[in-house]
Amino acid sequence: MLGEAALTATDAKKYYHDYLTAIKAVGQDKSPSGSQTSRPSSDPTVSIKLSALHPRYEVANEARVLDETYRSVLALLIHAREHNRWDHH
Repeated sequence: MLGEAALTATDAKKYYHDYLTAIKAVGQDKSPSGSQTSRPSSDPTVSIKLSALHPRYEVANEARVLDETYRSVLALLIHAREHNRWDHH
């Protein structure tokens, strides 16, 4: 998903759901916890591009963008944590 940037709220929603799908796929692809053949540091990851999650990612709208983007990123992180088999906490 490199190079994406949301130009509209519809774009941002699509990218958000694409990230959810990617997180789920990466989580399902991980080796079972305790595996000797794979280390967490060598597993695939998902990088989130903030400009994909909000169509008005610019300084003039900083407070609103930060608030709305924070909620999206937090939801993605919670989803990722639920799919992280290496997390033993």
